Amino acid sequence: MTKLKKRIEQTLSEFWDEREIAISSDPSSINDLGAAMDSLTACEAMIAIDDIVGKKVPVDVVIKNGGYDSREQFIQQVTEGVLKYLSKENE
Repeated sequence: MTKLKKRIEQTLSEFWDEREIAISSDPSSINDLGAAMDSLTACEAMIAIDDIVGKKVPVDVVIKNGGYDSREQFIQQVTEGVLKYLSKENE
């Protein structure tokens, strides 16, 4: 599970970084008025996560309503949610 956890964390980290670059280069963006990453945007990261784990992980089980305030929070909470979901699936 450790190798899988690292792959998920790396994917989420890259997703955050790519999104941040796109936002910071847009002077008309109003995204800094709310959460650093809203929940709808966070759902997009699940496409890559589904590919990594080989199955569809329900976003409503993993993604927090309201979004994430920091990169660390996003990576930690989404990774934990995915791993928890997978462990329940394998019981």
